[in-house]
Amino acid sequence: MRIKIFSYSRTGTNDILAEKIASELSIQNNKIIEKDKSTYFRITIDMLLKRFPKISIPDISITDYDLVLIIAPVWFGKPALPLKSFFKEMNGKMKNFIFISLSGGGEGINSNPKLSEYLEKKAGITPIAVINKYIADFLPQEPKPSAKEIENYKITESDFDRISSEITKEILKFIPIQS
Repeated sequence: MRIKIFSYSRTGTNDILAEKIASELSIQNNKIIEKDKSTYFRITIDMLLKRFPKISIPDISITDYDLVLIIAPVWFGKPALPLKSFFKEMNGKMKNFIFISLSGGGEGINSNPKLSEYLEKKAGITPIAVINKYIADFLPQEPKPSAKEIENYKITESDFDRISSEITKEILKFIPIQS
């Protein structure tokens, strides 16, 4: 099975996760790069105005791959805005995809019930899986971590190793065994 990874990360967290998963699967990660650096203000304006950020992605024939892994944060219950542009470019070209995210999950927001539906609408196909992990889960649960504590938490190398291993095991459930 031919697999390709694409990642987007404003802060670098999801790119590190993507590199770890790519290494475990012995494949290359391809970064989705915003042409203009995001600020919180611009992200808010783009969301309000429903704009598509300009991105740069490697020139790859996506139709050559059986499975695409897309790794990016979730912002306000939806994939990071540059994914909107990515899905627009890839619409109708992907055979199968899994969406993977490592994001805050603060303030008790540990589920995104409409994420899969949103991904299907934007990608034009239903994701075969949505793997959504939360930084809040690295912190003590009592007392409940604040949004500031989650934002300030620095994920350690061992955190990345553990979570990438867990995610890779989940991904492998969807890959047929080659004989």
